[in-house]
Amino acid sequence: DITKKIATIHTGNVLAVEPNIEVLTSSLSQIKLTSFESAKDEADVHVLLVDHKEFKESKFNNGIRIDTKGIW
Repeated sequence: DITKKIATIHTGNVLAVEPNIEVLTSSLSQIKLTSFESAKDEADVHVLLVDHKEFKESKFNNGIRIDTKGIW
């Protein structure tokens, strides 16, 4: 729901990284599902909403980071 809300108010591209799914539902058609590697290089703002192990193991230094789980 948070990602969907961001997509409705943000005028730019919204990327989603979800390691446990391969395709987003049609209700999220305005959001692009991508890999963490691609998103960390492409996005200007990174919002961490879930603490998947893949995110815990990944580090990066670019962009603005909003960490709601305290792992970055």
